[in-house]
Amino acid sequence: GEYFVATGIDPDREENRVYCFRNADPDPVWTFEVPADEAFGWYGVNIAHDGSVVVVNGKYRLYVINLEDGELIWEALTYNTESFIPISADASVLVVGSLTGVLLVYIWSEDDQAYRELWRYRFRSELASWVSACQVSLDGSIIAAGTLDFFEDHYGGRLALFETGRGSPLWVSDPLGDEISEVALNSDAGIVAATSWGDLQHQTPDLVIHERHSPEPFYSLSTPGSMTGLAMSDDGGHVVVGGKGVHSRQFGRGGRVSMVSVEIPGGRVAGVINDEGDEAVSGAVVSAAGNPYTAVSDQDGQYLLMVEVEGNRGLDLTVRKPGFMDGFRADVRVVEGEVTDDVDFTIDAADHAPEGLRASEGRRNRIILNWDAYNNRGLTVSDAPYRLAQTALGDRAVFTGATPWMQPQPPRRDGSDEAEAVNIYRSYLPGGPYRLIAAVDGDETTYYDDSDVFPNHRYYYVITADFGDGESDYSGEAVGWLDDDFLQWDVDLAPMADLPRIDGTIDEGEWEGAVLRDISDVFGYDDPDSAGSVEVRIGLDGEGNRLLFGFSCFTMEELQEKMGVGIYVDDDGNGEWTVERAGTEGNYWAYWIEGEPSLRYRSLYSPPYNADPYYIFENPELAFSDRHGYVEIELALPLGFHEVQEIGLYHPDYTIGLGLFAMQRDEEDNAIFNGWWPQNMFSIVSFPEQFARVHVPLELTVPPVAPEEVTLNRDGEDLELTWTDPTLGIDGGELRSLAGVRVYRNGELTGIVDAGTEQFIDDDVVHNGWYEYSLVGYVLDGEEVFEGAASRPVGTYAGEDPDLVEIGYDDGTAEGRFVVAFDGGDNRFAVCFDLSECDDTVAVYQVEFFAGDAAPIDVYIAENHQGIPGEIIGEAVTADPYEANAFHRLHFPGVDQPVVVSDPDWFHECWVVLDYLPDSPGSPSIGVDTGNADAVRNLYYRQDSGWQAFGRGQLMVRILVGAPIVAGPVDDDEDLPLTFRVGQNYPNPFNGSCLIPFDLVHQSAVSLELFGIDGRFVRSLDLGMLEPGYNSVLLNAATLSAGVYFVRLISDTDQGMIRILLVK
Repeated sequence: GEYFVATGIDPDREENRVYCFRNADPDPVWTFEVPADEAFGWYGVNIAHDGSVVVVNGKYRLYVINLEDGELIWEALTYNTESFIPISADASVLVVGSLTGVLLVYIWSEDDQAYRELWRYRFRSELASWVSACQVSLDGSIIAAGTLDFFEDHYGGRLALFETGRGSPLWVSDPLGDEISEVALNSDAGIVAATSWGDLQHQTPDLVIHERHSPEPFYSLSTPGSMTGLAMSDDGGHVVVGGKGVHSRQFGRGGRVSMVSVEIPGGRVAGVINDEGDEAVSGAVVSAAGNPYTAVSDQDGQYLLMVEVEGNRGLDLTVRKPGFMDGFRADVRVVEGEVTDDVDFTIDAADHAPEGLRASEGRRNRIILNWDAYNNRGLTVSDAPYRLAQTALGDRAVFTGATPWMQPQPPRRDGSDEAEAVNIYRSYLPGGPYRLIAAVDGDETTYYDDSDVFPNHRYYYVITADFGDGESDYSGEAVGWLDDDFLQWDVDLAPMADLPRIDGTIDEGEWEGAVLRDISDVFGYDDPDSAGSVEVRIGLDGEGNRLLFGFSCFTMEELQEKMGVGIYVDDDGNGEWTVERAGTEGNYWAYWIEGEPSLRYRSLYSPPYNADPYYIFENPELAFSDRHGYVEIELALPLGFHEVQEIGLYHPDYTIGLGLFAMQRDEEDNAIFNGWWPQNMFSIVSFPEQFARVHVPLELTVPPVAPEEVTLNRDGEDLELTWTDPTLGIDGGELRSLAGVRVYRNGELTGIVDAGTEQFIDDDVVHNGWYEYSLVGYVLDGEEVFEGAASRPVGTYAGEDPDLVEIGYDDGTAEGRFVVAFDGGDNRFAVCFDLSECDDTVAVYQVEFFAGDAAPIDVYIAENHQGIPGEIIGEAVTADPYEANAFHRLHFPGVDQPVVVSDPDWFHECWVVLDYLPDSPGSPSIGVDTGNADAVRNLYYRQDSGWQAFGRGQLMVRILVGAPIVAGPVDDDEDLPLTFRVGQNYPNPFNGSCLIPFDLVHQSAVSLELFGIDGRFVRSLDLGMLEPGYNSVLLNAATLSAGVYFVRLISDTDQGMIRILLVK
């Protein structure tokens, strides 16, 4: 080709580009730029066959670009796709396969100079379906689509074939074992091929090849792997597939490629179709009785019909086109593998079309067509005007029953024929292409169209008289549409004067002041429901801070297990799942479960409640009833900022995004949606930008944002915090009154400061101890303290930084990112560290690890127990990385650094264990240096398998170690102690480690001895030469059994003993 198009991704995620080159010129003809986050990477480039446009797409957006000059022609959302965008040869038809399970078909409108949605089709399975691959034929007439279907215990995939003029499949194949990875059509769309990953047991094929008319493949191929690539020659004679040597859901190497020669058995019939004036007739459909194939004549009237040859039987051929009487040839002989030529037809003009076609406008649920009576009308027409019909797909469009011609027709007959039927045709565009949708008796003058018609669309109709052996030309066109006034997706609430009682029945006048909306699933998230099937009333309790809902489900006659409604809330109304507070923004499920109402909340952005178990309301304001002969549901949801399950309202608009569904269950317990609002939503989970906007005019008590400009500095042995008080609430509005700031140190409240102070001195610290502070502003809600957002922690070591040595084994580059598993409990990674170059007693001050996600994870130090992590040393600490794909450093707080004591019976080693939290078993991923594998040093743990070697590389985990904290310096401002004293340990009882204070009168060597309750010597610790003053020593007893112990501290001149209690 003349052009070459390439895409480039900006590693800094600022601007992604498209480059167009001509021939061998290295300089681009043009470039096209988009913000990097707008398209979310590039997933496809596709140049139209006629060279007019190129379509490039990211995951969430597509761009149609003029190939010659790089100007943007049209752009649209893809609603999450991971495949390229197919386009017909002349760029008139464009297809999007979405991971929401929706296949979207667009057609170019010359009037609008833009693409218009033609139809959408949704695939459904037990859990979910993705449209994983799709393709459109060169002439735009046929569309193929493949899926990935999700089930509780397996995957599946289906291949479906569509005619572009209709939004329902011609056929859907039997399920394949896994994702349909690619689909292909030959040039005339007579052959359809698809590749699949296949099932894990390799019982289903990885390649199937179909003829267009059949859901049963005439060829299939199974391999030990999965097929992921597919190409087909224009004539369909050869198919090339390639893929992985093992299943795509399994680790393994190697590839596989195959070429299949395709030959369809049978013969051919060829000829020319002319009219009475010997002019070529294009767009005529040639068929044979009992033969699955049809052919359409081209602009020269020529056709080539494929036929199945069965013995010596002759074929009866029929030619049909609106505006002509049928042509017929009997007993045409066809030989296998040969072409029977010169089977020509001359077809006569038919009588004229019915007249006076009219279509209704703005009716509910159906469009009514009326026309003048055709039979027995007493009319003759000797010289009908010439008519010009045109389709948006051009002369080569292949539509059974369509008329893709552009030349005028000769005069019609004299109107003497009686019609056996009146054929009803419909198009999505003015002027066609038209599809036959129904036929009624020839004496009828009315037709009710309620099949696949939807609000917000215009439908263009023509009719013909069908004489049994011929068909009239198309009538004049009539346009009709459904009522769409009920499709209202914005709500402006006002506080209700009289509040409804939440008892499950909506009585007349009870919901006065609420806003009524029809939320019927008219577009068919499942099968379409009629307008008026489900209604909702939305109200506001301004005094009680509640959002009220009353659902009337007229198509649900009685209460049913697990039926109910879903309410999805984007509380700040910005069209994204983003939050000011973790766990907010999500959905509420109100279900009828085991004869009782149940109300649950799930976060859709972050923990808590973003995974089962979700938040369950105790004594919810929720009631169900079928007393009126249909199901009614009433409920109230809390408004506020106190808890994550409350709905916050944000300055300045106080407008939330709202999505709703109402559903019941089928016999197999599948959810069937009768209500879906807004009705044009693709996904109620994935696309909050499509939610309705609901204005809730209510000012709530709002806590403050986090204090800003937080600094932490050493002031001698003290630590000084300074900050700027917050002036805004977390709703973005001005804060009414800040009561004060609460200071948290190492996760515990350590001080409360009045508003305006903006300083805190912490003099209760230990030299070399780690202290990390977070500040939280608060307001008063009545007498209740109402905390706002916490500042990002700042921390330092008191007095001075300890002398630390870093130990690590990776090269600093994360070539991979791994998790133990995405499900299950108690998932862990562990790395062993060699401490042989360190002192016999060493403290672990810091752990550094590469986090692939910003998600919390527990970290602890463990003994080495015969090559696997043993007893925990100290306590686990939760690390909370703030940045993805970066190293995160965890400091063990205060003076609670885990102390590792050399084991004379084993190597001087310890383990760092990364312990995944139950709410996030598969996050964060951990960076791996894949070029440095050590299966002995790196382990992973699952409940069902225990500790196992991790051989994919070096987990990127490091430690910083130093001498244990044993004492603090003398405070010059205090008098020296007058007597030797050993204070009680704290905490007591303790788990793992404790601090023991003691007073020295004179400089002295000090040692510690530990005894069991039976007087048995356990261990000793040499503290070295210490200065006089108030000192302390950290005792690590993590390796000891629980029980009572005695500690004796010995100086040069004195000694003292205390009793301590170790618990586990």
